[in-house]
Amino acid sequence: MNIKKYLISFMVCMMLFSISEKVQSATINVPADYSTIQSAIDAANNGDEVLVAAGSHYGKIDFLGKDITVTSSNGAANTFIYGALNGPVVTLNGAEGTGATLNGFTISYGESAIGGGVFIGNDASPIISNNIILYNSASDGGGIGIDDGSPLIVNNIIGNNSASGTAAGGNNEGGGIYFYVSNPIYAGPQFINNTVVNNTAIFGSQVFADGFTNLSVFYNNSITGGTNEDLIDCSNSSEFPTIFDSNNVYSSLAFEYGLNCTDNTGINGNISIDPDFVSSFDFHLNLNSGLVDAGNNNASNLALTDLDGLNRVEDGDNDSMATVDIGAYEVQGIPNVAPTADAGVDQTVLESDSINLDGSLSVDSDGSIVSYVWTENGSQIATGSNPTVGPLSVGVHTITLTVTDNDGATGVDTVNITVNEIPNVGPTANAGTDQTVLDNETVNLNGSASSDSDGTIVSYIWTEGGSQIGSGVNAVVGPLSAGTHTIILTVTDDDGATDTDTVVITVNEAPNQAPIANAGPDQTVPKTGRNTSITLDGSASTDPDGTISQYDWYKIKRNGSLNYIGSGITFTKSYKKGTHNFTLIVTDNDGATDSDNVTVTITN
Repeated sequence: MNIKKYLISFMVCMMLFSISEKVQSATINVPADYSTIQSAIDAANNGDEVLVAAGSHYGKIDFLGKDITVTSSNGAANTFIYGALNGPVVTLNGAEGTGATLNGFTISYGESAIGGGVFIGNDASPIISNNIILYNSASDGGGIGIDDGSPLIVNNIIGNNSASGTAAGGNNEGGGIYFYVSNPIYAGPQFINNTVVNNTAIFGSQVFADGFTNLSVFYNNSITGGTNEDLIDCSNSSEFPTIFDSNNVYSSLAFEYGLNCTDNTGINGNISIDPDFVSSFDFHLNLNSGLVDAGNNNASNLALTDLDGLNRVEDGDNDSMATVDIGAYEVQGIPNVAPTADAGVDQTVLESDSINLDGSLSVDSDGSIVSYVWTENGSQIATGSNPTVGPLSVGVHTITLTVTDNDGATGVDTVNITVNEIPNVGPTANAGTDQTVLDNETVNLNGSASSDSDGTIVSYIWTEGGSQIGSGVNAVVGPLSAGTHTIILTVTDDDGATDTDTVVITVNEAPNQAPIANAGPDQTVPKTGRNTSITLDGSASTDPDGTISQYDWYKIKRNGSLNYIGSGITFTKSYKKGTHNFTLIVTDNDGATDSDNVTVTITN
């Protein structure tokens, strides 16, 4: 196609696009709306879709220059178009544009001079995608033949076709693909992610590039064969496709590149290795195939999905770098196995303890764990495989560990932490040192040396013989009776725990103090008769440490000797006129004595 023709085609396409915006495109179903694919194409307008049900469909089809989509509803593995060995199965020879698409069919039993399975000519530029093109023959291009066209050929299997010369004319070139570009300024075809395999021809068993092919593109194609013919032949060495990138061209029996083709092995990502198909008739790649992740992600018009409809760019070799495979099928990355979280064994601790959480037994069988997050009630409390948290409040804490692997998958596990109160440490009672006192003294009890290591003492009770005698840290008791007194101090802390201690108080008798005799004041008594009665009074006598048990009264004679006259606190007796001197001797309960004198004068 020259520049002038290209511009005219572009303007026509734009006009048609503008018109199509005003007419809603239609979907024509085969066989529901039309019994054959061709009759549906005949009825279609530009922009329409011919949707073909699964099954076998017979007869050739021709797009008739229409920019329509002819596609299967259930893929190439289930939808078949069979020719009758009397021409190409599919023809696009009416200058169809990029709006023309053939998608999702198995195309077989075509025979023609060029393009037994699919023939593209007259500057057509359709999209041929997701097809399986098998068992077709032509003199040139058994599978696909292109005569001055710039189609996009993507995600197809082109296999077991032949350029055998059974049809009139031709040179037995390109068993799988033959393409011819008549002018060096014309755009050539683009071949992206096709599997071209086991085709036969005298020249170029898989591909024959003829004419000015310098503007043609090959990306990510698998081209293999099992015959003695060259896999790729070129008619003109100087016009090899401009882009020949990341293809695998391999034969164990013949040259990969022949005639005037430049050997591209080792250049621009092109390789030559056994593709390692699943089998001789199943062209999916084994997981260890060297074609997995060997393509170029920057290929123009790279499809989003492969021939199976699976994601096209996958990390098939699991090296954490998603790269497109070579060929029509994409090996899907091994599904990531989520990590297994292990939050460790349940623990029982005290409220004062810190807790060592342990997620170290968490595993990721197909990668690595990149994140450990510990939460309680939805709130993050720690990160890392072995964090320390707490102290925590008394109760049962359910802590969740969430681990995340290097593919973003997560696993969770929980651990229960039972937090108990710290056991109360009872107080220590200290009733003080033993004491020795007199029976007339009070006793100072002292419990101030008592202690409580984890709280406070709230009560001090002092008892003897089961009876409380005092309270408080310091208590004053007594005087106590002579003898040995064992006094118990009971202390109680703020948690109700108690402890006891004893103190021995030895009480000795105090030395006896003598009583103090008091015979009363001297008296002057008037005479009442021959004899006058007088009363002596010793009631003012005292005993500081006991009692007076005996009061004895004596009359003091002139020679100073004492004459006992009676006893009692008071004593009454009559005497004649004159001065009389008396002595009072008192005796206490311990036998001590004291005396006092009193004078009584009896007057006229």
